[in-house]
Amino acid sequence: MAKELLVDTQVRTARPKANPYYLRDGESLYCLVRRTQDGASKLWQFFFKWQGKTARLSLGAYPEVSLKDARKRRDKAKEELAGDPPMHPRLEALRRTRDKIAGDQAAAAEKTVRDLFDDWQRSYLASNRRDG
Repeated sequence: MAKELLVDTQVRTARPKANPYYLRDGESLYCLVRRTQDGASKLWQFFFKWQGKTARLSLGAYPEVSLKDARKRRDKAKEELAGDPPMHPRLEALRRTRDKIAGDQAAAAEKTVRDLFDDWQRSYLASNRRDG
């Protein structure tokens, strides 16, 4: 753990160097500072072990994600990793998104008998009735 935690001023005033570098906050939270065409890019990253390998989770870009928010996101990811069974934060987020999309599609696909009758009436009866 870092002896001194980052403060917002350090992140805000960090300038890019020739090579990308990390500002360490502690508990595996880092801010990657790198040079871009527009100046500097500052990205929050959380490093953790998953199945014996070091993995990295991107938590967002500074200043859209503040230092306080990055710490909250890191803590949430650590809770998922410590759960029983342990959940990979990125895979868990993808699973939640897929479940939400599947639920929305299922709700849209559910039709009542009345809905089916109305569809049939509009598509078939309107053009195939002899009495018009």
